[in-house]
Parts: sequence; C-alpha cells; structure tokens
Amino acid sequence: MRCVKCGWIIEDNRCPCSKGRENALKPLVPIGTRVAFRYGRGPSMPFWSTGEVAGLQGRLYQIKTRNDAFWCELDDLVPESADRDDLLREGTRVWALWIDGRWFPGIIDAEEGRIRHVVWDDGDAMWLEPHQMVVMATESGVPKEGNVVLTRHPDGDMQPARVEAREGMRFRVIFRDGEEQWVPGDDITTFPPNPFDHA
Repeated sequence: MRCVKCGWIIEDNRCPCSKGRENALKPLVPIGTRVAFRYGRGPSMPFWSTGEVAGLQGRLYQIKTRNDAFWCELDDLVPESADRDDLLREGTRVWALWIDGRWFPGIIDAEEGRIRHVVWDDGDAMWLEPHQMVVMATESGVPKEGNVVLTRHPDGDMQPARVEAREGMRFRVIFRDGEEQWVPGDDITTFPPNPFDHA
C-alpha cells in the first residue's frame, strides 16, 4: 500500500514522510476516485498514467482511461487525496507525472484553484491536477549506480542519464540514446530517490 502524500510504499508502518499508516490508502479506494496508476510491473513497465477507479474484484482495481480499462493492485496506484491536496502549495517540492508516463522531481510555482503549475528540475513546466503529483519526502545525495541524473549530453543539451559506474567523484552515465561518457560530480544534478522507481 502506498502513502497518499509521498507515494512511497509503506513498509513496517513507515514511509519517508514519517507519517506511516496514517497516510496509507484505506483498504478500499472508492469507485469514481481519480488515480495515477501503473499498468504493470517489470523492467519494461516503468510507465504510469491517469484514470478513474471503475471496479473492484478481490484485491484488484479496474482503472478506466479515455481509451481502455486496466487492472492493477493497490501498490500500483496513487489516488487523489484531500490530505495531499492541502500540502500541494506554491514552493512545495513534488514528484510529478510527465507526459511520457514517468515521474520527475519539480516544484509548484503557481496555483489556479485545484490546478498546480509544476516546473520540473530540467526546466520543463506544465499545469497538472493534484492526483498527478505527490509531495517529495526525501532530497538527493551523492548519486549511486542506477540513479537518474541530469548532465550535459555530448551534443551539448542537458539530458537525463542513468549512472552506470562511479570512480571517486567521477560518474559513467548512459543517456536514453545509448551515448555514454564519464562526468565529474560537479557537472551532475542529482535527483532525489524516486518512490515510483522501486517495487
């Protein structure tokens, strides 16, 4: 079960925002609730989308999107939450769902009713609804193997890359297009641990 405020899976009654079970989903997410959900699990399924709970069968939730319906488990969805909405204010650091189905860190810089304007750490910006973001519970540190960082691509643009190896404060990174390079730590922007990259 995920914390409705920070999005982390709750283990041992705790999550990184230190609220534990008090922020957990109730055992039943009501039909009609808007959610962010993941289609499935595995290395080729990191993508999340948005939809609405349309049905429940045992421990599975049917999520209806514009084009189809999917089934997922409780750990694979984050419902809208009035408690989280109250925390999503200007200046709040968040994990927000980008149009490619991945979660990236950013900050809320404006509000218009229930809609929030998010500026991601790479500079992209978009208006989102509260069920498309969660409060960031932990900040970044020295990147580890497997972490996603922001650094300059050989073509000169700043792009996300995954850390493949580390030697002191130098990091070998690989970009989405397969390009690889060694980068000094000063030339890397680290992302905080992503609650949606785990489990």
